[in-house]
Amino acid sequence: MKRQGFTLIEVLLVIVILAVITSMGINMYRRHAQAFRVDKIAIEMQHVVEAALSYNVHNSGNWPAPASSPATDLCNGTTPIPTGNSFIDDYIPNGQYGVESSLGTNFCWDQHSGTQRFWVALKLPNADTTLGNQIKAQLPNSVLTSDPTVAGDVPPDCTSAVCYIRAEVTDPGASSEGHGSAGLYIAGMGACVSPKSGVTNPVIGSSPDVTCQDVTPGGANYNEYQVNFTCPAGKTGMVLATPNFMNAPITSGDVPFYVVKLLTSADGDVNHLQSLYPCHSTDGKTQQCELYLMGSAYQQLSDYFTAFNGYVGASYIGFCK
Repeated sequence: MKRQGFTLIEVLLVIVILAVITSMGINMYRRHAQAFRVDKIAIEMQHVVEAALSYNVHNSGNWPAPASSPATDLCNGTTPIPTGNSFIDDYIPNGQYGVESSLGTNFCWDQHSGTQRFWVALKLPNADTTLGNQIKAQLPNSVLTSDPTVAGDVPPDCTSAVCYIRAEVTDPGASSEGHGSAGLYIAGMGACVSPKSGVTNPVIGSSPDVTCQDVTPGGANYNEYQVNFTCPAGKTGMVLATPNFMNAPITSGDVPFYVVKLLTSADGDVNHLQSLYPCHSTDGKTQQCELYLMGSAYQQLSDYFTAFNGYVGASYIGFCK
């Protein structure tokens, strides 16, 4: 009996369709992976900036000293990450590991001489301005420049050989309680941790009236915390938060990317690296401040939000002004 097979045209047509589908899948994977890469680098840089702010408010308005001389040597890799550095060990999340970016190069920092402006920079591989502009879109007060040490709103442009992304922050004017050039002082600090970790809620901070309560709604893809502390009558509160740990129970398949973001609100822009939250008060003294954190793990072309099975936590500093 004669069997009917596929014609050459039919076989070629199937091959072409499979090639198109594969190409679309690869391009989607690359775009998604690049977006996570950019987010992760921006968050790492934001962590160093926020660590410098924490150092500033704990050290009478002084910024951390550069970790190399000149400061850019740490970015360029000509100076190794120092050991026994109080800023790195006590303020940067994960210490020395937090100084190294996902690009494999180090962050560097310094204060602009004669100003209260402090900068953190990262040297881009191959002077990649495309990557730099993507990271810049995620970071407030950031620019691309060939020399991060030059102060001013219009620093020298990147060259074909050298390009850094630089983020700046100014002195928050905070010092010890009851003092400060802007009437801003620290009311307390602590950590926000999910009850899923086994801790008792609320978590007590630096004093009994400083607490953080997990108030995450059921089914939410983010973690919501409420920080409470007391300010004098007539003062308003705010919280500076830094995500510092994530539990994401994914145990199979490819090794995932992990990304943690601070949101502006429960339905806020997930790409915005918001870290300073306003508070509200019902009695004029007790401050209530809501923090929204989203953690996600990217694995095999899928996003897994950690709030469903895991959790994201943060450290915080409460201010009164």
